[in-house]
Amino acid sequence: MKFYLLNFGPQLLAILFGLISIRRLTLPYCLILAQISISFFSDIFAIKYSNYHSSNEIIYNIYLIIETALLSSAIFYSITSNTFRKILGITLVAYLCFVLIVFSRASILQLNYLILILGFVLVAFCNLYYIIHPTTEKSILSNPFLIISIGHVIYFLGVTPYFVSRDMIIGDDPVMEITLFSYINESLMVLRYTFCAAAFMLVFRKNYNLQLS
Repeated sequence: MKFYLLNFGPQLLAILFGLISIRRLTLPYCLILAQISISFFSDIFAIKYSNYHSSNEIIYNIYLIIETALLSSAIFYSITSNTFRKILGITLVAYLCFVLIVFSRASILQLNYLILILGFVLVAFCNLYYIIHPTTEKSILSNPFLIISIGHVIYFLGVTPYFVSRDMIIGDDPVMEITLFSYINESLMVLRYTFCAAAFMLVFRKNYNLQLS
C-alpha cells in the first residue's frame, strides 16, 4: 500500500486538480494532464500485464513514444517563437520517423533504450528552452506551467545518465541496478509528479479565487 501511495499519489493528485480545473486549462496544460493520466494507467496496466507475461516492456515502448509527443507538443504550444516551433516540429517528426525505422528492424517487445534516451533528451531541452526563454513568465504563481517544466528538466536530465549506463550496470551487478533504479528513477519520478500536482493545485486555486471574486 505504501508503495502505491508513494508512487501514484502525486499522479492522482495532479489528475484530480487537473480534472476539476479542466474548463480553464489551456492546451499545454491539457496535454500535460493527458500524459499524466496515460502514465498512471500504463503503469497499472503494466503491473497487471506482467502477471501473465514474461515482460511488460512493450507497454513502455509504446508509452514512451506517446509521452515524448505529448510533452514536446505542450512546449510547442507554450512558446510564441515561430522559429523554435518550426525547429521543434521538424525535430518531433524526425523523432517519430526514426521510431518507425527502429521498430521496423528491432523487436518492440524489448525496451529500446535508444528511443528512450532520445525522447528524454528532446523533452528535457524543450523544457529547458521554455524556462530560460525571455518571454516566459518567471513567477510560478502567475505561471504554474513553469513548475511543470522545472520538474521535467530535473527528472529527464537526472535519469538520462542512468539509462545510458543501465545495460553496463546490469552486466556488472544486477542487484546494484535494481537499487539504483529505485533511488534514481523512482525518486525523481515522485519529485516530477509532485511538481506537476503543485502546478495543477495552483491552477485550481487561481480558478477558485477568480470564481469567488
